[in-house]
Amino acid sequence: MLIPEYDEHKSSNGKDDMFQMIALSDNNIKDRLLKFENVVEILSCMSPHVPTQIKVKVSELSSEQNIVFDLITSTRIRKPSELANIETGHPPFKVIR
Repeated sequence: MLIPEYDEHKSSNGKDDMFQMIALSDNNIKDRLLKFENVVEILSCMSPHVPTQIKVKVSELSSEQNIVFDLITSTRIRKPSELANIETGHPPFKVIR
């Protein structure tokens, strides 16, 4: 599932607003399990700008073939050089428990 995380203490711009209103709209993501391809489409719709941070958490292990992840995504988008977690070599992703 995609879960928006609003960065209240950071300013947003017009691209951030468009990303929130279109890509992260309730029609696209609210309470929906999405396939990998759909998640990639949504998160990269403003390419090369992508969410500044995406926290990855295993939500459900139902079988070897079905693993559900929660992707807690920033509502702010930036170019690759401005993403979080660059030091890990896997920006903007961060695994959480």
